[in-house]
Amino acid sequence: MRCWTPPRRWNGWKNCVQRTVSMPSGAAATRTSRCCGHYWRLLNPGSVGLPFQKRGGKYVNLAYAEYLLLDRARQGWNVTFRRVPYDLAALRAGILASGMPHAQWLADEWVEG
Repeated sequence: MRCWTPPRRWNGWKNCVQRTVSMPSGAAATRTSRCCGHYWRLLNPGSVGLPFQKRGGKYVNLAYAEYLLLDRARQGWNVTFRRVPYDLAALRAGILASGMPHAQWLADEWVEG
């Protein structure tokens, strides 16, 4: 299931469960906390390692990582979304020092988030 899955697709899953379920997911670069009926909640921390965004007509890599924390609470879970910026200068220096082909192009693709 994804953040854009239509609500009707959740019905089969929801009918099988009689307790609250928080379901972490991935593979979509969008932070999501979506309630899907009374018992289900879809969570996506965002882009853990390679966030991107369209800026000025082209896609760029954003220098941060995202994740979420799940803390057990009396009535379910507390969800905290986190974002940690990369040191952009160190990231670019590491790419340029790697010796990989097209390193300058890749280093230039990274921008502040």
